[in-house]
Amino acid sequence: MTATFLARGDTATPVKASLTAVAVNVVCKILLMGPLAQVGLALATSIGAWLNLALITWFAVRQRHLAFEDGLRGAMVRLAGAGGALALVLWLVRRPIAGLFAGWATWRDESTLAVLAAIGAAVYFGIVLALFGRQWLAAVRTRKRTAAPLTRPLPLE
Repeated sequence: MTATFLARGDTATPVKASLTAVAVNVVCKILLMGPLAQVGLALATSIGAWLNLALITWFAVRQRHLAFEDGLRGAMVRLAGAGGALALVLWLVRRPIAGLFAGWATWRDESTLAVLAAIGAAVYFGIVLALFGRQWLAAVRTRKRTAAPLTRPLPLE
């Protein structure tokens, strides 16, 4: 996204976004490293990176270097809903799944994580397929119709 500005000779806008994100990152690290230890540092880094992306995107939209189509907006809303549903399902099944492996002396946490990952993958795939399945099938059918078969081999030069 930064290349959009650099290609137009605008080096100041990405720097403004980066400096703001770095400042927020440092403040979050200071605030979160005490209560959350290394997790707080990682969370602060993530917050800074997401803020940088959000600022660059906002500046690009505001300066009309980037435009979102209605289809993309709808897909983003549906994917956010799928992510929310995934989080809800995993939150609901976390304790029962952990209870299944509570008596295990070894591999307890790893087994719990593996089962939760499998459940999460199945749930997310199912939701995304339900939300986008028709679009994907239509796109595949369109590609098959428009793809011209090669009738002769291409020359090797």
